[in-house]
Amino acid sequence: MHRLCIKRYRNTLIPLREAWYSKTSSTFGNDEKTRNLVYKDALEMLRSHFEFAVRDSVPRKNAELYEAVKHFDDLCYHVGPKRLVYTSDILMISYKSLEQPKNLTVDNLRRAAMLSWAFENATTGFFLADDITDSNTVRWNMPCWHTLPHIGLRALVDLRLLTMGSSQIIRKHLKDLPTYIHLQTLFNQFLYVTFLGQSSDLYSSSLFKNYRDDSSLSMSHYRALTKMKVGFPLYVAPPLAAIYLANLDPEIYTRSKHIFDNLAIHRQAQVSILVRTFYTRVLVL
Repeated sequence: MHRLCIKRYRNTLIPLREAWYSKTSSTFGNDEKTRNLVYKDALEMLRSHFEFAVRDSVPRKNAELYEAVKHFDDLCYHVGPKRLVYTSDILMISYKSLEQPKNLTVDNLRRAAMLSWAFENATTGFFLADDITDSNTVRWNMPCWHTLPHIGLRALVDLRLLTMGSSQIIRKHLKDLPTYIHLQTLFNQFLYVTFLGQSSDLYSSSLFKNYRDDSSLSMSHYRALTKMKVGFPLYVAPPLAAIYLANLDPEIYTRSKHIFDNLAIHRQAQVSILVRTFYTRVLVL
């Protein structure tokens, strides 16, 4: 039944020009033309692997879990992939830029795509949590997941499954890599820091709203919050994950950290302006 469900979504979500990625195998890894095409269209390959990320997030052979898995599929296809994505794009582009051209095989790019979706799906879980706590009703020009009549606060359970399913993707597709432990550790830190940032943001907002305590509006607090809610999920975790995936020295990132910190501040300022002006329907981190 779930295969039929996946096939139905595949027909609607993957353009015909991307369909060849779904049929690639390790035997194509030595084909120079195929490798060059994959290198050029890495982001399209990323989009085409969304359905496989959904498939591998939860167990599908247990008939007793059918309804839960079907509900999970509905969630995934409601919140993606036809929307703006950030974490996965940055990770995929970083990997393509860092990896040696000879190692940009179909198999390696497929691993990069699955790792990218693991981080992106976890980021989607952060969005679901934000929508609930902020009482948002629209996300990506669609009704927020928790506002659907049959969902409500069940979304709290859904976002946990989405997050843990991402860890399952990493375990399934990257457990044989020498840097697997580093990737899982980074992913756990990614979750911890971002959820901590969300908690701090919620507390600060309540503090100012209820007591007009302007200490939460200081620049030092703003910078700390930006590093947790924007900096780590966009400009720390994705580049570091790409570095580990390419089996490179993390010192590469350390030398550029000040640049990524400034990018995070710029991104948060950009988002604040957009949300407060005309672009309120497309909410981001």
